[in-house]
Amino acid sequence: MKQEYKDRTEGVDWVSMTPDGSQPPLYEPPAAFLEATGQTWPPEGVTWPVPPVVSMEQLGTTGPNLAPVT
Repeated sequence: MKQEYKDRTEGVDWVSMTPDGSQPPLYEPPAAFLEATGQTWPPEGVTWPVPPVVSMEQLGTTGPNLAPVT
C-alpha cells in the first residue's frame, strides 16, 4: 500500500487550502481551566479574536444547468 501511494502521488504538488498568514482555529478555554493550569489567554503570539477567513472562490456544481426560477 505504501508503494502504491508513493507511485500515485509522485509529482503531485500539495497546496494548503488555508490562505498564507492565517492562524488555525482557536477556542478560548474556560476560565477555570486557565486558572487550574496557570495559563493565560490569548497565548503569546496569537491575535485574538482570530480574523475570519472568507473564501472568494465560487464552488461549481455537479448537476445540470437549470433556468432561474422567477
